[in-house]
Amino acid sequence: MRPDDIGVHLLLAPAGEGGAREGWTAGLVAVLAAYVLVTLDRQRIVVDPGVRNEKAIDRFLRQGFVPGPKAVLPEVSLPDVHLPDVHLPRKHAQLAFLPRAVAFPA
Repeated sequence: MRPDDIGVHLLLAPAGEGGAREGWTAGLVAVLAAYVLVTLDRQRIVVDPGVRNEKAIDRFLRQGFVPGPKAVLPEVSLPDVHLPDVHLPRKHAQLAFLPRAVAFPA
C-alpha cells in the first residue's frame, strides 16, 4: 500500500425483477474509476474482496486491476459512519490495484 492509495468498496445486490443488465457492473466500475482517478486526482485504487469471492476478484481483474497480495484485514468499528453499529469483522482479502496509467494509458 502507498500513502496516496484510495480504497473503493462496492456492494452490489442481485438483479431485480427486470433481471441482469449486460454491462451494468462494468460500466459502474469504469465510471467510479474515472471519478476517483481523474476527478479526485488519485494515482491508484485499491480493492479488497474476500479471498473466496471469486466473482468479485474476476470482475476487478477483467477491468484492469492488477492482483496484489492476500492480506488479513483486522476487525474494525466505524463509529463516525451515520449508521448504527457499523462493525466490520476480520477479513481474509485478495488485494487488487488499478493504477491510473493502466486505466488511462497515455
